[in-house]
Amino acid sequence: MIVTKEREGAVTVIRLSGRLTMGPRLSRFRELFESLLAARERNIVIELSDATFLDSAMLGEIMGCRRRMSHGSGRIVISGACGKVRDLISLTRFDRLIEMHPDLESALDAMAPAPAPD
Repeated sequence: MIVTKEREGAVTVIRLSGRLTMGPRLSRFRELFESLLAARERNIVIELSDATFLDSAMLGEIMGCRRRMSHGSGRIVISGACGKVRDLISLTRFDRLIEMHPDLESALDAMAPAPAPD
């Protein structure tokens, strides 16, 4: 698993690629997410278009991130899940608990602040 972080305006994008499984790299993801919470980041996209496999440990970690974000008035969405990753998310009905977008662009559009009323 490779974990990278970047900013897209007011949104932090965490890109996960490769096999997303239990182990030291899962700890890296957890540490990165905790640092974002400590920095009071409120809009996070987890980008999965380059992920090839997702195990239950990683799915549970993402669920924990979602729970922690919702308690802090934050928002977390997933973009780009496809293939086996998308199948597992659907099979576990996780897609009913977290907002899903087919690609990063649509996720960023969904995270954009609503325009001010005239």
